[in-house]
Amino acid sequence: MDLNETVHMLRYVNNFDARVQFNEPSVEMWQKILAPVTPAEARQAIEEHYTQNDGTAASAAGIRKRALNVRERWAAKQRALTAQPATTTIKNPNSFRARNPELWDQLFEQGRKEANEERARNGIRFGVGVTEHDGEIHEFHQPTYTGWAIPENPAA
Repeated sequence: MDLNETVHMLRYVNNFDARVQFNEPSVEMWQKILAPVTPAEARQAIEEHYTQNDGTAASAAGIRKRALNVRERWAAKQRALTAQPATTTIKNPNSFRARNPELWDQLFEQGRKEANEERARNGIRFGVGVTEHDGEIHEFHQPTYTGWAIPENPAA
């Protein structure tokens, strides 16, 4: 806070509580103590002080301490509302796949085989398709339905 803001703030406190003196030496003292605090933080700290301590007069050191706590609370609220960048996924070291990689692979292949058999029973099978891209021939797997013909040599 600069000197002008401190004068206004101290006048506000003095109008509310006459026990806080409003004179040149007290303005200088309050200004030096509250220099790192913004007027909004100081006002919030004063309001909190008199909400909780009506029997004691405000002091510069007490208001500074409360104002710095207000700043930290406001910063914490802002951090809580701000989205954090996505972090890399941490793998659970107790996961089944991490503990039993061989069994995981075996069960995965078994599931793939059972799913392919189920699709075949339902009339869906996987065939190999061919596409030409940039002058090269590429094979890809695509689901085909029973009755759809896949040419034996599509590149020919």
